[in-house]
Amino acid sequence: MKDRTACFTGHRYQALSCLNLTDEEIDVRMYHLAQHAIRHLHEKYGITRFISGMAIGFDQAAAEAVLDYKISYPEIELISARPFPSQHIKWPQHLRDRYFKILGEADDIVDVNSDPYAAWKMHARNAWMVDNSSVLIEFLLPDVTIGGTFSCHTYAVRKGLAIYNINPITQESTFTRNSPE
Repeated sequence: MKDRTACFTGHRYQALSCLNLTDEEIDVRMYHLAQHAIRHLHEKYGITRFISGMAIGFDQAAAEAVLDYKISYPEIELISARPFPSQHIKWPQHLRDRYFKILGEADDIVDVNSDPYAAWKMHARNAWMVDNSSVLIEFLLPDVTIGGTFSCHTYAVRKGLAIYNINPITQESTFTRNSPE
């Protein structure tokens, strides 16, 4: 199943302040670009399983895009990979509501670790997603070399995943096949 699976990683709203857009406008951009990636990977490469880490920002917009795409293509699956069950605990109510709506429609929920919170559990979740995928769909700003999204990218390259990169600024995407270093 790994060869037919892609996972998502991407920035949260704060990291995208350089776009000079509201969070809602960023959300729309992320959703549409994720939708394009999902369609492309499904039609051209037979990807039918998508894993979201359920973080605020790109992860959730991409998960919603999968769920909407799934309406027309019921073979599509959404796996919600949480770093730990209480991932949402400190979020504002409107983001919790969105989170639980996605979880309610997901085909499976995987808790990579148990509670409580620990920063390393986000990295463990990312590693689990990469280890169970053949493609990483990333919403990664150019020239970013720190943070969880870049760390996930680096791990995916090291593991030999194909990378579907979406540039948040230009909105262009590139697809690169990699081999393990």
